[in-house]
Amino acid sequence: MSLKQQLHKAILSNDQATIQRLVKSLVHEVVLDTFLEVAFDTDNLAVYEIVCYLIQVEQTAELEEAASLLMSQPFCHHPHAYERAYEHAKRAVELDTRRIDLKEYLLFFNAIPDKLMTDAEANDLAIEILKLRPSSQVAKLHLQ
Repeated sequence: MSLKQQLHKAILSNDQATIQRLVKSLVHEVVLDTFLEVAFDTDNLAVYEIVCYLIQVEQTAELEEAASLLMSQPFCHHPHAYERAYEHAKRAVELDTRRIDLKEYLLFFNAIPDKLMTDAEANDLAIEILKLRPSSQVAKLHLQ
């Protein structure tokens, strides 16, 4: 059984010790994909609660990103999901200011109907992104 499969199984059984061990040993993309996969397959908010528990143990930009993506994608139909996702996304950016992809993701919260990020905030962020990465298509599209 691969480490990803072990993580999948541990999430389904809420085996916190195994989840913590595997999250530390696997590449972030694999961890993120696994959490999202289980969330989409089960539609069980316990997946989000597991990530929130991990954040309490050790808050990282990667875990905040995972929590945000869970709430903005598989659990977006739950009450206040986008608000929770936005707060997690902002914390992810605060924790790792070098990750431009996280800043680009924040622009999503200006594009949704709830418009959690104001136009002025989004424009300022898009300009900041373009200063750091002039080739950012996300920022360019936002400013059009």
